[in-house]
This record gives sequence, C-alpha cells and structure tokens, in this order.
Amino acid sequence: MIEAILDKFKTQAVIFDLDGTLIDNNSYHRQTWEKYLEKIGKKISEEEFNTNMNGRTNEDAIKYIFGKDVSAEDSLKHTLEKRSALS
Repeated sequence: MIEAILDKFKTQAVIFDLDGTLIDNNSYHRQTWEKYLEKIGKKISEEEFNTNMNGRTNEDAIKYIFGKDVSAEDSLKHTLEKRSALS
C-alpha cells in the first residue's frame, strides 16, 4: 500500500522527524504540561519534569502524575484535557 502512495506522488525521498531531530519542540511539550498541571492544581519542577516526564508517552507521564493505578479511561481523559491546553 505504501508503495502505491509513493508511486502516485512520484516520491523520491521521505524525511522522518523524530521529536527533536529537526525541530526542537520539547519546550512546547513542557509548556503544555505546565498549563495542564496548573489547571488541575499541580506543579512540578523542571528537574522533576526532565527526570520523570520528558520523552515519555502521555500515558506514562499521567501515571507519574496520578499514580500507577490510573485507569486507561482516566488516562485518555487526562491526555485529551492536556491536548486541549494547546489551544
């Protein structure tokens, strides 16, 4: 299937940007987490963020914030709320 798409657009190269490779967007992720954490009345230091949340999935970061026993449903709820902090 991917070959058909590449052929259709006469693609000769594809660039994959893993977070931080071409664009350093880490500060935006941190700002979004800070906004969300402020909204829910929590605060963490930059060191705590870098040690426990930086580079991790939203699910892992949420488990760090709320505890390992957070349900999948609550994890999704928090993820969506955090994403809404972008706007």
